[in-house]
Amino acid sequence: MDDVTMTDRIIVWIKDYRVAAVIIVFAIIITGVAKVLTSVDQIWTFGEKRLGWLSKKSFEATEEYTQQRFTPSSKQYFSPAPTGRVIFDYSNNDGKFSIGSGPYMFETQWSKASDQRIHVYNDPPSIHAVALVKDAQEISAIDDAQRYDGSSRARTPSLGQIVVIQNTNGFFAALKILAIEDDTRGSPSDKLTFEYVIQTNGTPDFTNGGSS
Repeated sequence: MDDVTMTDRIIVWIKDYRVAAVIIVFAIIITGVAKVLTSVDQIWTFGEKRLGWLSKKSFEATEEYTQQRFTPSSKQYFSPAPTGRVIFDYSNNDGKFSIGSGPYMFETQWSKASDQRIHVYNDPPSIHAVALVKDAQEISAIDDAQRYDGSSRARTPSLGQIVVIQNTNGFFAALKILAIEDDTRGSPSDKLTFEYVIQTNGTPDFTNGGSS
C-alpha cells in the first residue's frame, strides 16, 4: 500500500466533503477574527482607561501648578486681607509683596527709585496692568480704575500718589504710597509703606470702599 501523507488525506477529505470543509474553514476564520477583535477591544479599552487616567492626572497637575504659581513664596511678604496697610523691605524677595488671596491676589513688585518715588511693575504672572492715578488723592475718590493708562510695563508713583493694578482675573486694587525709605539716602534700610484696597465686587469703582 502506497504511503499516504496527512496532507493527501486532508485533500481527499475536502474533495469528498466540500460543504463541510467550507463550513469548517469559515468557522476558523470567524473565530480568528473574533479573537483579534476581542484583543483589539481589550487593548483599546486599556489604552482609553490608561490615557484617560494620564490625562486626568496631567490636568490635575497643570491645575495645581497654576494655583501654586500665584502662591506667595513667603508669608512674610503676604497680606491676604482685601484691605490693609503694608510695610516691607523692597530690597528683599525680589521686591515682591502679595496682597489679597485666590482670584483677588496681586503680586506687586517694586524697586528703588529714591526716597520720594518708587518703581512698580506688571512683571509678576498674576498682574495684567499697572497705572498711575493723577486726579485723586484718596482711594475712595476713584470711581473708574479702567480709565487710567496701564499700557506700560513700569510706573513710578511719588510719595502720596495712588497706583491702580489689575490682575489677570480682571480685579482691581488701588495702592497709596505712604512712605519710602532708601538706604542710599540716609535711611537704615529700604522700606515701602502703602495702604491698599482690593475691589472684590469685580467693578473698577472704589467709591464704595471696595466692599463686595
